[in-house]
Amino acid sequence: MTVFSTFSNNDDKTKEEVNSKLRNKIEHLLGDYQDVLSKNVEKASIKFIINRQGEIIVLSVNTSKDNLASFIKSKLNYKVASIKNVKFLKTYTLPVKFVKE
Repeated sequence: MTVFSTFSNNDDKTKEEVNSKLRNKIEHLLGDYQDVLSKNVEKASIKFIINRQGEIIVLSVNTSKDNLASFIKSKLNYKVASIKNVKFLKTYTLPVKFVKE
């Protein structure tokens, strides 16, 4: 039983680390988004997978702004994630908040 819980804790830590790295990578890839915003704050939910080549494939972007969805897809689709321990072909969902400065 102890061995199982130790492995479980390591899996949770690895999962959190992968999720954090994915979030940082996507934030970096989105880059400068200021020109796309029409309001001070825009929210979106990005659903994506990582294919076997390590590329981000955007499945859908849930937002009310078409131009924001197009921007996200153009910035992320087929960009290499380069993250260790990522699960290929697993669906990830990432909520994103864009703030105009």
